[in-house]
Amino acid sequence: MKKIFIFLISFISLNNYYAIQIPTNSIEKTTVCNWVVANVIDSNDYQIGRAKENPLDFFQNFSQKEIREINLSKFNDVTVSLYQIFKNITFNQVFIASCFIETNKKFEYGFDFLGSDMDTDIYLNGKLIKSEKDGDVFRENIFLEKGRNHIQIIGKPSGAYLSAFNLKIFDQKYGHIKLHIVDSRNNVVPANSVNVIKGNNEFYQFNTNRKGDAIVWVKPGEYQFYSKHNEEYLWTDKIKINEGLNPKIKLQTFNKSKINGTIFTLDNKTPNPGILIEAVNAENQEVFWKESSDINGKFTFYLPNGKWNFRINLGGSFKYHMVDGEISEINLRNNSVNPIILNLSSSNEVRGSWGKITMFDGMLSNSTHKELVSKEDLLYMGTYNGLSVFDGLKVKSYNYDQGLPNGYISELFEDEQGFIWIGYGVKGLVKWKDGKVINHFTTKDGLPSNRVNGLDQDKDGNIIIGTGNGLSIFNGEKFVNYNFTSGIGNGFITEVKVVGNNIWIGCGIQPNAGGPVTIGGGLTIFNGNIFKSFDLSTMTNLDPDISAINDIERDKSGNMWIGTFGGLLKYDGSSFELFTAKDGLPSNNVRDIFIDDYGVWVGTSNGLVNISDGIVKSIVPLKKEGLKFEWTGNISKSKDGIYFLATGDGVYLYDPISFRTLSAQEGMPIPGHWTRGILDVAIDNNGFTWAASGTGGLYKLKNDNIIKHYTSKNSGLAHNYINQIEFSSDGSMWLVQHKYISKYNNGIIVNMNDELKIPKNVAVRDIAFDEDGTIWLATTRGLGKFENNSFTLYSESDGLIRSDGNCDVNVGKNNEIIYSTYGYGFSVFNGETFTNYTESNGLADNRIWDFAIDSKNNYWLALDGAGVQKFDGENFENFQIKDGVTAGETFTIYVDDFDKVWVGTFGGGVCYYDGELWNSVDTRDGILDNLVQSICGVDGNKYWFGSANGITAYEPKHQTPNVYIEKIETANSSYKSIEELINNKGKILQETRITFTLNSNSFNTKKEKQKYLVSVINKGKKETKLIKTNEFEFFPEKIGKYQLEFQSIDRDNNYSKVKQIEIKAVGPWYKNLATAIPFWGFLVLLVSFSSYSTNRYFSQRRYTAKVKEESRIRLEEKNKEIVDSINYAKRIQDAMMTSEGYRKSVIPKSFTFFKPKDVVSGDFYWVYKDQQENIFFTVADCTGHGVPGAFMSMIGTSLLNEIIVEKGIKDTNKILDEMRAQIIKSLNQDDDDDQKDGMDISICKLNLKKNSLEFSGAHNPLLIVSGGEIKTFKGDSQAVGLETVNIKPFTKHSIKLQKNDMLYLYSDGYQDQFGGENGKKYMAANFKKLLLKLSKEDEKKQNKLLEIELANWMKNQEQIDDICIMGVRV
Repeated sequence: MKKIFIFLISFISLNNYYAIQIPTNSIEKTTVCNWVVANVIDSNDYQIGRAKENPLDFFQNFSQKEIREINLSKFNDVTVSLYQIFKNITFNQVFIASCFIETNKKFEYGFDFLGSDMDTDIYLNGKLIKSEKDGDVFRENIFLEKGRNHIQIIGKPSGAYLSAFNLKIFDQKYGHIKLHIVDSRNNVVPANSVNVIKGNNEFYQFNTNRKGDAIVWVKPGEYQFYSKHNEEYLWTDKIKINEGLNPKIKLQTFNKSKINGTIFTLDNKTPNPGILIEAVNAENQEVFWKESSDINGKFTFYLPNGKWNFRINLGGSFKYHMVDGEISEINLRNNSVNPIILNLSSSNEVRGSWGKITMFDGMLSNSTHKELVSKEDLLYMGTYNGLSVFDGLKVKSYNYDQGLPNGYISELFEDEQGFIWIGYGVKGLVKWKDGKVINHFTTKDGLPSNRVNGLDQDKDGNIIIGTGNGLSIFNGEKFVNYNFTSGIGNGFITEVKVVGNNIWIGCGIQPNAGGPVTIGGGLTIFNGNIFKSFDLSTMTNLDPDISAINDIERDKSGNMWIGTFGGLLKYDGSSFELFTAKDGLPSNNVRDIFIDDYGVWVGTSNGLVNISDGIVKSIVPLKKEGLKFEWTGNISKSKDGIYFLATGDGVYLYDPISFRTLSAQEGMPIPGHWTRGILDVAIDNNGFTWAASGTGGLYKLKNDNIIKHYTSKNSGLAHNYINQIEFSSDGSMWLVQHKYISKYNNGIIVNMNDELKIPKNVAVRDIAFDEDGTIWLATTRGLGKFENNSFTLYSESDGLIRSDGNCDVNVGKNNEIIYSTYGYGFSVFNGETFTNYTESNGLADNRIWDFAIDSKNNYWLALDGAGVQKFDGENFENFQIKDGVTAGETFTIYVDDFDKVWVGTFGGGVCYYDGELWNSVDTRDGILDNLVQSICGVDGNKYWFGSANGITAYEPKHQTPNVYIEKIETANSSYKSIEELINNKGKILQETRITFTLNSNSFNTKKEKQKYLVSVINKGKKETKLIKTNEFEFFPEKIGKYQLEFQSIDRDNNYSKVKQIEIKAVGPWYKNLATAIPFWGFLVLLVSFSSYSTNRYFSQRRYTAKVKEESRIRLEEKNKEIVDSINYAKRIQDAMMTSEGYRKSVIPKSFTFFKPKDVVSGDFYWVYKDQQENIFFTVADCTGHGVPGAFMSMIGTSLLNEIIVEKGIKDTNKILDEMRAQIIKSLNQDDDDDQKDGMDISICKLNLKKNSLEFSGAHNPLLIVSGGEIKTFKGDSQAVGLETVNIKPFTKHSIKLQKNDMLYLYSDGYQDQFGGENGKKYMAANFKKLLLKLSKEDEKKQNKLLEIELANWMKNQEQIDDICIMGVRV
């Protein structure tokens, strides 16, 4: 037994002695992958000395608990991340790492060491070759002996204690290049960037050290080096590098010619940013370099000697810099020193509409690191200060106040069950749903690190977590962890991506927020059993940043796209392709990748690009509100096609498809007047779009870009005015040009007047072709017909309505001919007789701007003042503003292939009708102008709107939106859903108001454009109503069950699925039998029991009551006398004020909102129209209210009649001057009088024929809403009356008005009214916003909405002052 014990002890000791060995690395592998590392806690000089003198003995006798053996020779991009294998690193520790390098010959090898958070000494075969004073980088050529060479690294932790290092050794298979950079005066250029091109395509960057030196080790090949310092630069000639070659290259920069210039848009004056310019070798036509224009449209090239062409890459087509019609050629030589300036022009390539979400919208921080569009189409935004959620209408934010950790968010992910997983930069991982934290996981729960940078889910439902300390797989109960020792690069995982059965793992140096924190990187695949790492050394040896991964995505073809610190990698399954700044990226630091049908979207540290068909396109809009060259950290997309771009300044919303405009910046003409804009747009059989300009001729478009421009100078056009385009059955295009008809066929335009035999005195406005091939012309002298080589002109004598300068001709479905005019209605010609329609037989307005016909032969008319009218052959149906038409003045009308009616308006954009309801788009959505003159479309998928400043291409989305109930507010409580209401036994009471707050998550639809259909079903009866807000108020009048149906409608007239709920309305307790019978029974008993004692008590009080009754009667008689006097005063005041009937007859489009505080009022309004068509209207606020104010108002109305009507004073300022004088005189006011009676007043003189207005005010202002903007004209700071000293003449403002302007005069009663949740004043700013909002509605509705808003604001508050508001529509 004793022998056995001694044997076991000896075996264990022997096993311990040989357990730790210093590993050997082959020189064949560049990366040193095998190490033994000791963590020396509380180190001393003796221990360090032992390790230096006899490393093997040191390791074999050191505590094995603090020793790690690293054997990663089968992996690539190995970084020894010490913080992942040793916990709780502190400043008093020392790391000692050792290995052997086996070589086959003595040679000067390349030694490339990089450390992080560690002061390092490096020993080679016992000799110090690098001291901690040399910094973290050591790149030198070092001689290694043949055989085994011992390398020892001794490092002391520092900084953030994320200590790590990696080492590469380059053998004789590489060429070793030493670079030294000096400027033209031979001064050293320290820490400068060096670019190197291998062959013709591969491009890399590296930096020199503080001495201007750099050493690079490259595979054999042909290389060219370039360096720039200030404005000096130099390119070397191409240098051929062979194995083992060790050249020294001196790069001396000189002041050489640079090529710079500006890219403009096609208007040749607007700088065009983000345009890709290519420098092309003129001898072989190969692209050498690419640059993008900056925010000011400028670009600069620093090129080697040679002959160069320059061109703009327009998505596969090219536009060269030209001189005298020839491609220019720039010849650079050694003696070229002067700058060369080249200016080019290009169409604006980035179109679409933009929006932005910031802290002003409710975010807690603008710095947004990650975002996520959930299955419910909610936008989750992970910021530096918590989580924000955007539902399309509003932002709701969560942070530590709602239970989340207090830290920045670095990752977001939604699992299959709809839970949101929130990865924090340093606070672990949170599982979250519906505003509640489900779990908060940290290292205490098994996470390898609280730095969570990547999240995904595998096919088994496991959550895949990339952390700062490696990979973790969480099955819902436990974490299975892997660090860099498993073969995962440096182990600092920045991205995980599940593809089939594999997990792609990207390691990097920087989390999604903050700066770099470690070194190395690596790309790895894990199939659940085996880790496989990719060898990127052919690229990373020159540019280590390429191994630092930021993002990984997969396209539909199976290609993997990898965003790195050194560029964008595309992996096709066998090889990598690298995109860098040389190819047009705004930065090599690629932060995020998003792939869809429109290409690969790449967010970089300096902006966004799109890559499609190999073309790199910068997304830099001309619009001020769009994304510029900004850090773009994350890209996501909603179901309705809105891209969300996370930046340090908030989240941008980008819709590149819905609205694309063509204006002067894209080559469209600039008209002198709106009547000379794009007057017609049409689509030919080949899919080309044609645009007729009132000043620029004819434009041929493809993909919303101009590809051909025809004018009177380069074609057969008679002149450049074209107002109509029409296609005949043979595909020929006919153009109407006032007095000329032209025909286009196969690129040739010919004049057709002679062939059509059109008389010289006839001007043509429109053309149409009937099914027999007859040509019909709308002319200023009647209806023209060309048939059988003969021209016939029908006029009034033939039964046609009176002809007009503005007229149209259309052919109905029954081959009838319709001739319509502006001013005289329209005629229908059946081939024999004319039937005329005017205001006398049903037409709402004789002024017809345009005419269209649907598939059922209904006529649709665009009217100038009466909206839109439909005529079915028997009856007219009118659609106006109250129905959803956005303006009474409509200009053009178009019926698409699906009978949807499209209407271009004066000032209201485009409205459209699907047979049930109207919707609209305007400049707020992205169209070019709100005055739209022409419309056409194709297949219901795309439409073009012609306007004064160009064309808008509109592609409505065809998707099914969602509808949600966000909140239900009852009389007693508030609930988030109908389920919560039921679960909490909430009750819907009869005859109480229940408010449903709705949402649709339609990101492409602005809040004011979102609509809902709500149906209430009770006992088989269904009532449906359209609501234009997100709140529906339900008022159940009867007890019983109700079904409510909700349906959302977005901007593009997409309808959601119907959401149906069922609720039950119950009566109050006294109508419920279960509670009413016991209560009323008890009450009857109680009353009976007390009746005896009550009778005795009341008999004693009868006498007292009799005396009080006699007193009350006398008091009531006195009160009645006073009330009768006040009511009489009211009748007098009403008689003196302008009647409603007179006001409406003088100003039909007007309203007055008049609400006295008492029976009579100190506010009044007054209207008068003189013989010169001048309309005077005024609103005044007299001192006091009630009876005193009423007396003052009567004086005011009397004086206005005297001054304007009797004396004929017409200047508004002089009217107020005279009123003031008369009041001072009438009331005997003087300097010493303390009587301060008078009024604040605003007065206008309006002439509708001239669209002119004069205004003067005493304190009270005038508000004008024009073109969606509000303008304020202040009154003078003095009253009429009140003051008798320091008075000045009143001021007169002369104002030119636009059609549809809205004018407002008002007293201060509305804005001074107390109310709201905090009992504060409504305030002037809110009142102006309210008027701006209401100004779009018709006048009657404005009056009603003012009343509703006031009631909702006041609630239980008492009215404090008289209120008077007058609105007038021009």
